[in-house]
Amino acid sequence: MPTTNTKPTVIHCMQCDDELIRLRKPRLYCSIACEQEAELVRYMRRCKADGRIEQEDVQIAIQTRFAHIAAGGYDKKARKLSAQQRSAVVSQSEGLCVRCGKPGVEVDHIAGPSDAPANLQLLCKECHERKTFGNIVPVLPGSDLYEQVKALRDRIAEEVESPVPLRPCHNETTWATQWRAYLKERSLFVLPR
Repeated sequence: MPTTNTKPTVIHCMQCDDELIRLRKPRLYCSIACEQEAELVRYMRRCKADGRIEQEDVQIAIQTRFAHIAAGGYDKKARKLSAQQRSAVVSQSEGLCVRCGKPGVEVDHIAGPSDAPANLQLLCKECHERKTFGNIVPVLPGSDLYEQVKALRDRIAEEVESPVPLRPCHNETTWATQWRAYLKERSLFVLPR
């Protein structure tokens, strides 16, 4: 739990320990990728604890999240849609997946985060997963990124397998109630406007 008695001279990313320089607003992480890595560790620790870790849907979620992190993170905020936008996409395709005709349940950004109507489509869960996995390129031994992706995979595995969380942001049982306290503590070190 954070303490507000002592002022640290430097604020660090809760995931990678990189220094957060010249904060204009309080942050816990240096990047979307670090925030999502910590989320993935907590998710995997919860799934391991409750026995879901080997379920197919959980494995798909883990692989998808890992691929996004390895690519630098997935900007969820940039892809957030209003209720009106979602409704328009559903109406446009009459509630059916544009690929297979089953009931559509997920609004997909066709290419990039643009929320322009031409870049949105309704897909069923299966078609959305197929599209997502079709965009994931395996990183093979010998490629330029192999060692970097392998190190990321190994680090996440170590963080998940640790009997106790290695960082406060990895604690799957307490983080949901403690992150606000860490953020509040960091608000003391924000630069004046």
